[in-house]
Amino acid sequence: MLRRYFGDLLQRVVDALADDLRQTVRLADQEAALPGFHIYLPHPAFGLPVATVHRDLQHRDVFTDIPAETERDGQEPPQLLSFTLSLSTPPGSGLAIWPSGDAAAVGASRFLPYRDGELLLHDGLRRHQAVLACTGPLERITLQGHGIRRGPHWLLYW
Repeated sequence: MLRRYFGDLLQRVVDALADDLRQTVRLADQEAALPGFHIYLPHPAFGLPVATVHRDLQHRDVFTDIPAETERDGQEPPQLLSFTLSLSTPPGSGLAIWPSGDAAAVGASRFLPYRDGELLLHDGLRRHQAVLACTGPLERITLQGHGIRRGPHWLLYW
């Protein structure tokens, strides 16, 4: 259903990432779920820091051929990316990211605002938190996904 109704949008993301990464990018049609949408309707609770501080480790469950601790095994860690395409985002919505990886360090996060129509990319491994800021009349709608380097190309999935 995502491909049928949003195939053009997904292809635009593939093309934009291929241009930015200067590498081949394709959707995970068989290997995993396609990137999908996060939709938050306005509510006072979404003005609070309700999203978890986390790292994107979905690749461990989706691609079980990758050892969780590749560094210990002398293997290179997988090349990963996480992306957000802002479609409708209220002012103040964005991503808090901890460059040092330490979410416990007070005030150490960097805020990256979402801008409608723009992709925000990061490796997903540094601790981060969605800032919803969805308290006014505008909903927050984003297309979210992840990428993993598999052989000669990047594979986009959820």
